[in-house]
Amino acid sequence: MMRALLFVLFCAFSWDGAVAVDVPDLSPDKLVPGADFVIPLPSLGPSQHTFKDNKPEPVQMEVVLPDNYLRTRPTPVICIYNGDGNTSPSPPLTTWIKLLEHRNRIIVTVGYEPVDWGANDDNFAHMHAALETLASITAIDRNDLTLAGDKGGAYLITDQAGNDRSFSRFLCVTGGRPDKIDARALGGRPIMIVAGADDTDADGTDEPPRNQKEMAIADSLRDGGGDVTLAVIKGMKHELAAAAFAPIRAWLGRTATNPDLRRAWFIDQELGSAALDSRRAWLMKTLAGSWVEMPNSDDARANQTPSDSSTAPAKKP
Repeated sequence: MMRALLFVLFCAFSWDGAVAVDVPDLSPDKLVPGADFVIPLPSLGPSQHTFKDNKPEPVQMEVVLPDNYLRTRPTPVICIYNGDGNTSPSPPLTTWIKLLEHRNRIIVTVGYEPVDWGANDDNFAHMHAALETLASITAIDRNDLTLAGDKGGAYLITDQAGNDRSFSRFLCVTGGRPDKIDARALGGRPIMIVAGADDTDADGTDEPPRNQKEMAIADSLRDGGGDVTLAVIKGMKHELAAAAFAPIRAWLGRTATNPDLRRAWFIDQELGSAALDSRRAWLMKTLAGSWVEMPNSDDARANQTPSDSSTAPAKKP
């Protein structure tokens, strides 16, 4: 009954904003495995944070292609919202690239250019424009789109995720507002909240510690019947740290809607021993499709037993 209700609520709203598409003049030799390039998005107007010869440059998107990329094969995408209102994400995109290990997902980031702190990119319009521009040059899997954000980017997600119907799941790292997100509006889509155990500073004198706010988000979504996973990372402060990589990777695998990625995650969980590397490789090629690359055995064991974090799906008592 609850699933049916969530489905009805999910279908009751739709994102109907106009999406600008900038068709980039991109050389085909850039669309190769492992490529990292920038595309200007003039339809979004000038960036407030970049200037050249005293003139603002257009908002830009950055694209990182995975090492197992093929242009004609629909590939899942993870969209990274920046943390501090800049045109570069915080933490640097290199941190997210390490987290995703150059495999299986295209990474996209774009600035949302707030006029002041708390001003938002309404209905994720900039990210939608970036996605449509990306789709004009390569195949993407629209059924497996992740929206991730750190710090200010996480606030942006909690403020507006309920208004969006395009993304498959949401990842919020060290940020967010408990009173801005509703489990019913998510329509059953998974969300992961990552908090730093040492992120105990407050954003204001009347505010609780940041990690308590993030735990409150998970509690609120859990109480509403949402598919929420909370990870409290030991030793992590107000910045995405390597200690969070294993639980995030495991969550991405568990919630994948792309069937190849989900099978890859299952095989990785079942066969994490270094002694089974050759059998894992054979099973991967046979069952999950040769394009899906597996992490090495050390990373697989890290995914199985993350000793540096406390993570579990938030469930009703």
